[in-house]
Amino acid sequence: MSEWYYAVGDQQTGPVPEEQLLALMQAGEVHADDLVWTDTMEDWAPAGTVFDLAAQEPPPEPIEEVYEDAPVETSAPAPPAPKPAVAHPLPGQAAESSVSPLAIASLVASIAGFFTCPVVGVIGVVCGHMALGQIRNDPERFHGKGLAIAGLVLGYLLIIGIVLFVALFIVAAALGAS
Repeated sequence: MSEWYYAVGDQQTGPVPEEQLLALMQAGEVHADDLVWTDTMEDWAPAGTVFDLAAQEPPPEPIEEVYEDAPVETSAPAPPAPKPAVAHPLPGQAAESSVSPLAIASLVASIAGFFTCPVVGVIGVVCGHMALGQIRNDPERFHGKGLAIAGLVLGYLLIIGIVLFVALFIVAAALGAS
């Protein structure tokens, strides 16, 4: 059976097995207008449109038989499962966005190029372009366009500096040889 998430109001819970979700619906804790989602669904949907609530039978009552000679097991209840990260954002709820690691790498590499080897600026340029592509392709998940652009500008300045330095060195060597 599949794992389900459900949202009552703004509170998202899950994953829970389908049987548990159905039991919660029968108990009235999850209503037909509350949202449900599983990994086979594209988006959240009201529980009433996903499950036929009228056809669901309540779970059978457990049968407890008492044996006088049987040992009684006492064990501590299992600890609650850790709360999972948001599996799929609720409608109207933005997915968690983070700064693109490539944008950070671009800026760091370009700045490091000024203090170490200017060739490191090439790494900043490559990471900057990759970061911009990543941000453009998935803007809900990544941001940091400014960091990527700053890394690109600094990286290109380092590359221009390297080209100018090499050109001046060649001119100086040619003038010195004559």
